Amino acid sequence: MNFIEITEKVIEGKFIERLNRFVAKVLVEEKEELVHVPTSGRLKELLLPGADIYLRVKDFNGKRKTNFDLLHVKSKEGVWVCLDSHLPNTFMEKLLLNSSLEEFSYLQRVEREVKYKNSRFDFFVVDKAGCPGFIEVKSVTLVEDGVAKFPDAPSTRGARHLEELIEAVKEGYKGSVVFMVQRNDPSIFSPNKERDLDFTKSLIKAVEKGVKAYCYSCEITRNRIFLDKVIPIKLF
Repeated sequence: MNFIEITEKVIEGKFIERLNRFVAKVLVEEKEELVHVPTSGRLKELLLPGADIYLRVKDFNGKRKTNFDLLHVKSKEGVWVCLDSHLPNTFMEKLLLNSSLEEFSYLQRVEREVKYKNSRFDFFVVDKAGCPGFIEVKSVTLVEDGVAKFPDAPSTRGARHLEELIEAVKEGYKGSVVFMVQRNDPSIFSPNKERDLDFTKSLIKAVEKGVKAYCYSCEITRNRIFLDKVIPIKLF
């Protein structure tokens, strides 16, 4: 099946508050603990006091102040959402290597983290016809009224990646951006023009210039993340 497994120990907890961008306070077995938040997203709609959470436990041998990562949170709608912004890339690599996505079933070569001009794209790929291309993956956690939205905060880096993909397409590469929604409740995806109009304009421009855009949702369980379905994209 199309899934990745969380191999570390996963425990339950309750969310208390976010102290800064990457640190939060949670309740585990009636004891307050500090946890690492593995994403820079704002997550204001998700990180609510009292929310059910899952924590990943890993021994860092004192190299980090906490051995806990904030892994999943249950939304106010009752949907589990994965918060680790690195897992979509790991999952995408597995899907690409296994030819699990119809849109990318033509690949013969897949490489992670490849530099192109001023950007480092998530994947460099070569299809069976020998044509090279780049794939950029974006982690999506925000869903409002069934609409998955990215970003949840201004993302100059995201807009820059799109501009670089446009340049790559001009030079003969294939270019794709993949929005991986880390929850299973969206029915459509749209760029978040209310929070980042520049990114929205860059995405529309990129698609007009030949960059392909795709969106997939995921089913989140305690220890596994499953590929759910293809989500249609509405740019305007």
